[in-house]
This record gives sequence, structure tokens and C-alpha cells, in this order.
Amino acid sequence: MGGEENCGFVPLCTDWCLSEYYFSTNFLCRAVISAYFEEKGLVRQQLDSFNDFINTSIQDIVDEGGVIAVTPQNQHHPGMAMDEDGDDSIGRKVYEIKFGQIYLSKPTFVEADGETVVLFPKEARLRNLTYAAPLYVDIQKRVLVQDFNHDGHD
Repeated sequence: MGGEENCGFVPLCTDWCLSEYYFSTNFLCRAVISAYFEEKGLVRQQLDSFNDFINTSIQDIVDEGGVIAVTPQNQHHPGMAMDEDGDDSIGRKVYEIKFGQIYLSKPTFVEADGETVVLFPKEARLRNLTYAAPLYVDIQKRVLVQDFNHDGHD
């Protein structure tokens, strides 16, 4: 057995091999990043992300929320509602709220003379104004009344 036997193992990289790998990987990463910024610019990714959030994600978040149920409680008798006279009522109300379609309006600004004008990002920066837009949402409300007999049972 004068020669070396191949036992199925790949020989380990030398220090030169590892440094060559890191150099070529670093070079490729820099080339890809440079090409991306040459094509898209510095803030395009941020603008695309924001536009996706406004156009898609914010509505998805609202849709995933489901129904919110609120049950007002009497301070001195938890679980029982109060009527207008301050006496314990026989029933208990549950308010259900569901959020629907989102509407985002255009950013506006009220000038000193009372005129409302559409605001653009550049103008907001130059005039040191907050660039903000009103957000509206459709709301569905249901009021459920649970009636109890005088024993306190359904």
C-alpha cells in the first residue's frame, strides 16, 4: 500500500482556500449591492415597503382583528350593568365592534387664511410640517342584551 488511500473524506481547505472563498463571496456581495443601488436608488426599498403596508398590510391587519366584545360592568357589582337611574338592571349589555374597510385620505394642511390645501412631502420638509394623512375605517356595532330573570339566571 504505497499510495494514499481515499477513504471518502474531502480534504480540508487550507487557509489560502478559505481566504479565497471569503474574498470571492465579499466581492460578489459588493457587486450585487452596488447593482441594486444603481438600479433602485437609496430609498426605493423603504418606499416600496411603505406602499405595500398602506395598500395591503394595514387592511390585512384590520381584517385579522375579528370582533371586539365590550361588556360594561357596575363598579360595585361586577358583571351587572347599570340602567340610567343608577339601579342594577335585570339584563347585561354586550357591545360588539367590528372594523371594516380602511380609507386613507390625502395629506392636507390648513393655511393661515383658512384654506385647506393638499400637502406634498417636499413642501412639508421645506416648511417643517408634519406629513400626515387622516385614516378612516368603517365600523359595525351591535348591542346585545342578555336578559336575566329575577333569580339572576338566563
